[in-house]
Amino acid sequence: MVEGYPVVLCLRGRQCLLVGGGEVARRKVERLLAAGATVAVIAPSLSPALQILWQRGEITWEKRSYREGDLEGFFLVFAASSDPVVNQKVGEEAHQRGILCNVVDCPAASSFLTPAVVEWEGLTVALSSGGKSPYLVGLLRRWLESHLPKGLGELLQILERKRRELQGSEISLEEKKMLYRELIDHWKCFEEGGKP
Repeated sequence: MVEGYPVVLCLRGRQCLLVGGGEVARRKVERLLAAGATVAVIAPSLSPALQILWQRGEITWEKRSYREGDLEGFFLVFAASSDPVVNQKVGEEAHQRGILCNVVDCPAASSFLTPAVVEWEGLTVALSSGGKSPYLVGLLRRWLESHLPKGLGELLQILERKRRELQGSEISLEEKKMLYRELIDHWKCFEEGGKP
């Protein structure tokens, strides 16, 4: 995949599959569970962290290797096996079935990529280089994490309340933008130690 369209997928209650049970799969599983997805794993073995999730009943696990037909009924699939041939087969089946699939370490075989994510007090920022340089994206993610201001969650709540107040009002879009800008400027002044 060379070009893409960034989206946030609503996965609550969606059936998602991980083929592979290692550390990469663990990271994907944790994000899927946090998004409310129903997660199944197919792998001959699980990492200790995935083993715990399985024992708690947070994921289902089929202790075996991938077989053609395993993707039936899934909305989204991660091919995260340590075997590139297996990952390629998973990607091919997903493509044939029209299922969203991320083949780890192979953007060209994927129908979607997973960005680096910074979550900070209710704000989510996703960063991607389209698979060109995950290392650079990781550096940018760490930089953002260390530079986002504290109190951002409070500002988001204020802006959300104001947005609800203004929905359905006859105020123009430009006037709404001006009000939001004033709220943000007021917050910045307060955060920088100035007087509101």
